[in-house]
Amino acid sequence: MKEKIIGILVMTLLITTVLPVAGNVKLKNISKELDINSLSEISQVDFFDKKIAEFRDRAYDDWIIKTQQTSDGGYIGIGLTESYGEGDYDAWSIKTDSNGDETWNKTYGEETREWALGGQQTSDGGYILVGSYILDIYLVKTFSNGNEDWSKTFGNNYKEHGSFIQQTSDSGYIIVGRTTDTPVGTYDIWLIKTDSNGDEEWNKKFGGNEQDYGFVVREIDDGYILTGKVGTQNDDVCLIKTDSNGNELWNKTYGGSNSDGGHDVRQTTDEGYIIIGWTCSYGDGDYDFYLIKTDSYGNEEWNKTFDGADAQTAIEIMGFSSGMCVLESSNGYIMMGITDASYGSGGLDILVIETDENGNELWNQTYGGEYTDEGYWMDQTSDDGYILCGATRSYGSSGLNAWLVKIDSNGDEDWNKTFGGCSPVNHPPDTPSRPDGPENGFSGVEYTFNTSTDDPDGDDLYYLFDWGDGDDSGWVGPYSSGSIGSASHSWDAGGEYIIKAKAKDVNNEESEWSSTSTINIVEYNTPPYKPMINGPSNGKVGNSYTYTFSAKDPEGHDVSLYVDWGDDSNTGWLEYVESETDVTLDHIWNEKGIFTIRCKAKDIYNAESEWKEFTVTIPRDKVLNNLFLTFLQSHPYLFPLLQKLIQQIGLGM
Repeated sequence: MKEKIIGILVMTLLITTVLPVAGNVKLKNISKELDINSLSEISQVDFFDKKIAEFRDRAYDDWIIKTQQTSDGGYIGIGLTESYGEGDYDAWSIKTDSNGDETWNKTYGEETREWALGGQQTSDGGYILVGSYILDIYLVKTFSNGNEDWSKTFGNNYKEHGSFIQQTSDSGYIIVGRTTDTPVGTYDIWLIKTDSNGDEEWNKKFGGNEQDYGFVVREIDDGYILTGKVGTQNDDVCLIKTDSNGNELWNKTYGGSNSDGGHDVRQTTDEGYIIIGWTCSYGDGDYDFYLIKTDSYGNEEWNKTFDGADAQTAIEIMGFSSGMCVLESSNGYIMMGITDASYGSGGLDILVIETDENGNELWNQTYGGEYTDEGYWMDQTSDDGYILCGATRSYGSSGLNAWLVKIDSNGDEDWNKTFGGCSPVNHPPDTPSRPDGPENGFSGVEYTFNTSTDDPDGDDLYYLFDWGDGDDSGWVGPYSSGSIGSASHSWDAGGEYIIKAKAKDVNNEESEWSSTSTINIVEYNTPPYKPMINGPSNGKVGNSYTYTFSAKDPEGHDVSLYVDWGDDSNTGWLEYVESETDVTLDHIWNEKGIFTIRCKAKDIYNAESEWKEFTVTIPRDKVLNNLFLTFLQSHPYLFPLLQKLIQQIGLGM
């Protein structure tokens, strides 16, 4: 029979999505009003959360982001703390005397996350702080003792934050930071002016279609000057001049084909500007310090780069605020940032460089110890020295400690002090799961068991397995919280053994014992005998045939059967049944041939029998009926007649 095969053509619709790709957009003369009264609820992980998470360990972490000498000769530190306050992190101010010894410290916020990223002493002897409250800009005014006077928030709840604040000549405040119009949109530089009570007078946005951040703003005689970075990958340093109402007068960008950005700006005595930032376009191309001098209109006069600095770390750590700063000095300029292992004692250190008025280096000094030490800000002091702030792991208690360093005019250290770094309450791990592993085994053979649990503090964990024979695994690990821990063991003698597990964290706090598992160990085992196979030995294509299989185990253990049908199909290992139990299975062969059914058995200890084979022919052979042959043998005289009849039929066909 001939069969015709009809092919069916299936049409498939391919849908493609075209995404717009933005190139490098220079800062344009854009100044936009923003309605900061529109609020919306969103649930997102903030940019700050990801930065802070990089420092998490089992001790509290604290940062001083900005510092200033106060009118009484002491110092104010402004930043964020995990050691104090009500929330996970709180905005923080810490006051010291002239020797850096703490006078008081205060926190601001609720049971959420608040950070202070900028601030200063105000004309009334109090303090002003700016930063982030959940996803809005957070403004806090305090009395001279650090107690809160009032607080304000500004924003869309779309991850806005304030990087820098300065009290203005009218006793109000000017704030710079970043904002976006949508939860996943690009950022613009955001400039906000308030009165002395923190009530908004106006706000302006500056930027293009990419990620634009404002790091520092300063009041000048006829308005404001601010710096930051514009762009996403091929960033540029930006410098924006506005009038007293925030209207842009001009803007300039500096940099090359790679990433560049500005972190601080000051007006110089010649009414020009000095900018400190980073560059990947010049120097050795690896986030060098980038010092730029301009005239009063922002036209570049010269620039210098400084190798060995680690501006990249300043960006990564302080991506939400300034991580470098620059001041005029008696000799020219003095700048501060972070250096890698090229300078200092190891790891990261604070780096201070003084230059002449043309940007040529006069000296450099580093501050720090064996571990990571970071500098975020610097201010000149009344004795012509400088106060530096940051965070350190080399000094103080465990964790990341807030840090103040006092140096003289030549960069020699007068003292350094640490604050915070308290150790939190540690919680033991949760009880581990019941150990998971085989229920049966042989003596002398190694078997693996698994367990897992969570640690409330997110610590790494170690596991201990008790094998029930007087031996244990010892502490194995570390494993991250929630991941599976494993250990293996062999038993020397037969018997039933009870297995349990417990966990401990990196602080040696132990959990309770888990619920138990049991393993039955035997010393000697004989595999099952060859299985029996019963069923038809021939059949037709497409018909279903029934076969019965059984296997006997010498010790009477339960057995599992595996059947190979000889046509590239099999049953896999079937469920265990009692020894000598019949297992009935049906099978269909879909093509002609001679097929060999094979069956083997295994016991509960995985000891396997030999294969048993059974041959099946599909289709069955066409043979003459035995009764008909017997009939012809008994009546031979009929054979010639039958032969003649067959011939006649054959001739007529």
